Amino acid sequence: MDEDSIDRAVNGCDFIVHSASATGLYKTEVEVIEPSVCGAKFIIKSAAKHKVKRVVITSSVTSAAFSEIKKDRIDETLWTDIENTFLSADIRSKLLAERLIWDF
Repeated sequence: MDEDSIDRAVNGCDFIVHSASATGLYKTEVEVIEPSVCGAKFIIKSAAKHKVKRVVITSSVTSAAFSEIKKDRIDETLWTDIENTFLSADIRSKLLAERLIWDF
């Protein structure tokens, strides 16, 4: 949750692999979603600022698996419906973090 510490860590990097996400089935949405989304935002902003050559973001199938659209494969055109009331905070955090990165 400290943008400056992320920026200092990214400074001088050529490559970043981001595979972290807050988790916890019994935590509140704020405790899970805010660190995941802010972490993704801080990393991608710092990577652009410091001209990192490549950023690899690992995500989760949950970003696309809970869609009303039925397809024979899942790709970047298919997103989980954020309005689905059955989504856990974990799934929402991964979906929102990945959408932020794609939008960036």
